[in-house]
Amino acid sequence: MKYIKNFLASKIFPFIAGGLILLLVFFTFLSVRFKNKSPEDQQDARLTGLFKLSDLFNIQNKRAFEVQQTIKDQIKVNEEFANFEKRVAGRYPWRKKLPLTSEKYFVYFDLTKKSFIARLYPDNDDLIPQLQAEITRRFKKEKGIPLETFTVDWDVYPKSNF
Repeated sequence: MKYIKNFLASKIFPFIAGGLILLLVFFTFLSVRFKNKSPEDQQDARLTGLFKLSDLFNIQNKRAFEVQQTIKDQIKVNEEFANFEKRVAGRYPWRKKLPLTSEKYFVYFDLTKKSFIARLYPDNDDLIPQLQAEITRRFKKEKGIPLETFTVDWDVYPKSNF
């Protein structure tokens, strides 16, 4: 009993215990690896070590193919988006001049609705026509946007509600 206590307290015990644990993990790995294989596969695996080199290269080739396919897919998506941007820029060359902003309004162009969305934030309802007139003037004079060919959805959010 005294020898066991001395052995457990010695400096060499952690190394021996660690080595035994590594051996157990190693043998467990081998038994799981060979458990579901045919005798021919087991023979082949014994000849080449823990894994077949061809398996390693096949995995790398598969990953390389997947990466190449992902790159091709991304290039295609990038081209489609670039074409979409060109079409939008051709139809709405003034789009880069938006949004139109102030403390009292925020105006942007909705591509799906093909109309302007104007969010007004008046101090009181009496200012709504003045804000609409100011926005219309800024569109025509400052931005050069043909407002008459598009609809404007006027959304009013009174500041008293905030």
